[in-house]
Amino acid sequence: MLIQKQDLQMLALRKKKVLVLGVIVALGFALLFLRLFFMQVINGRYFRHVADENRIQRVYKKASRGVIYDHRHVVLAANSPSFVVTFTSYYINQNEIDRIAGELGRILAIPAGDIVEKSVGSVKRLEPVIVAEDITREQALVIMEKKAYLPGVDVIIEPKRSYPLNNLACHVVGYVGEINLDEYKERRGTGYSIGDRIGKTGIEAYYDTYLKGTNGEEQIEVSASGRQLRLLRETAPVSGSDLELTIDADLQRVAQDALGGVSGAAVVMNPRTGEILALASSPAFNPNMFLRSMSRDEFAYLFKNKNRPLFNKAIQAQYPPGSVFKVVTASACLQEGYVVPEEKLECTGQYTLGTLNQVFRCWKKGGHGHISLIQAIAQSCDIYFYQLGLRLGVTKMANYAKNFGLGSLTGIDLPSEKKGIIPDRAWKKKAVKEAWYDGDTLNMCIGQGYLWVTPLQIAGMMSAAANYGPYYRPQIVKKIIAPDGKVIRDFKTEQDGEVQLDRSNWQLVRQGLEESVKAGTGRAAYIQGLRVAGKTGTAQNPQGLDHAWFAGYAPADDPRIVVVVLVEHGGHGGVVCAPIARKIMEVYFKEAGTGQIQVAPDEVGD
Repeated sequence: MLIQKQDLQMLALRKKKVLVLGVIVALGFALLFLRLFFMQVINGRYFRHVADENRIQRVYKKASRGVIYDHRHVVLAANSPSFVVTFTSYYINQNEIDRIAGELGRILAIPAGDIVEKSVGSVKRLEPVIVAEDITREQALVIMEKKAYLPGVDVIIEPKRSYPLNNLACHVVGYVGEINLDEYKERRGTGYSIGDRIGKTGIEAYYDTYLKGTNGEEQIEVSASGRQLRLLRETAPVSGSDLELTIDADLQRVAQDALGGVSGAAVVMNPRTGEILALASSPAFNPNMFLRSMSRDEFAYLFKNKNRPLFNKAIQAQYPPGSVFKVVTASACLQEGYVVPEEKLECTGQYTLGTLNQVFRCWKKGGHGHISLIQAIAQSCDIYFYQLGLRLGVTKMANYAKNFGLGSLTGIDLPSEKKGIIPDRAWKKKAVKEAWYDGDTLNMCIGQGYLWVTPLQIAGMMSAAANYGPYYRPQIVKKIIAPDGKVIRDFKTEQDGEVQLDRSNWQLVRQGLEESVKAGTGRAAYIQGLRVAGKTGTAQNPQGLDHAWFAGYAPADDPRIVVVVLVEHGGHGGVVCAPIARKIMEVYFKEAGTGQIQVAPDEVGD
């Protein structure tokens, strides 16, 4: 009986163990089923994608950027074929990667460590990574000959940006560079990829979405060892759209050459449309330097030069306009009735202000004597305009300046434009924490003090005078043309503003500007047989020599061109800038240049 009882207990224990084991097995199968269900049903799409990624290699085909032309179809930015070395490191062990990098480094004369860093970084790449660009044909042939010993390495031909005219219109066209991480994050999902070249400055940046095109792609099935098996899908790249500019390459070259490498800017505009015919900033730079490794001297020239070659002084630099601003003061006083053309005011060479006897001087030490409005504009008499400025007051002066478009963005289709400053009582109270004084008004009415403008804004101001009031938004691009030749966008003239003056008042201002070139401070811009109108300026500069200005238009009776020239630390505008403007106008009107007047600094002071 005792034996039977023990047997029953053993049998019960075995049943219990079997039951527990069965439960464990059942739970195991349940967990396995749930895991399979999770992987194949819930996350099936994800794991299929991962599997595809492991067997599909994507090779991107770079699109050609659109070509940039001047208005006569002179090529300013193009594309040329370039040999590019790529490396796919996904299927290769680290020792082999190091060997391949060493061999490539010897062929290309670059550090092997740089190749490893580019191709691997923190993780091996399934897609080809560019490790060297623009290699020589000889280097490409050597790599292709050794391709059997360089697994994962390939040489492809990609379009490379080129600037055939080197520094011509460099600040207008701009340059391209590889997209950085911040730029990629900003543009993610809009057709940009890591490794793309994008516009960094100028037209290249402003119209990048039109110029860049659409990259193509090859999807290639590969084996576990990385051997390419077959092409699964191919999408051809689509070239970017071409841009036809308003720029005239010949006029641009003349403007750049006339500046002669000194620090300054020149703007040439059609006053009837706002089209920019030339926009030069000096010194210039060669955008091709950004497409290759720079030398130490090139880097120093671009980034350590005190004259800032990369800075577009025509739209980004802000200066006091000096006596060029007298166009605004004269126009406002005429329209507001604070002066009549017959009235003569005395210039003794200096003007004493207020009870503190603060002395303000004219550029002409002996003074101009009794002088009328037209002659005051022509001779740029400071004392005359001091008296007009006090009559007008800062509030109305600032309002008229803004009506001329000063102190506001012009809306030109270039990046990083600056707007300048038109000061008034409220501005000074906020910015300087001081009240506005009459001395501030005297400084402002002749273009000094807190007043800041850009050369492009002065071109708009002079366009208003040339047009009897209206001025137009400056435009660089004339047409955007699709790869199939269809015009996507044809830019039209857009009026940006209008200065409301009676026509008789405009005629007086214009007469003064023409007299300035005939026999005044702007006579170095005189061209025999061509009626030229203009205004000189010499803007005081606390950091050094005065800045020099000239702003004018021609023909005076039917203006077709506005020219503005600014030379930093140039001294007298009538001596330095007027001759530069004359050279530009001579080319535009194809004049022989006879009858030019040369002036010395002691003959003209503004």
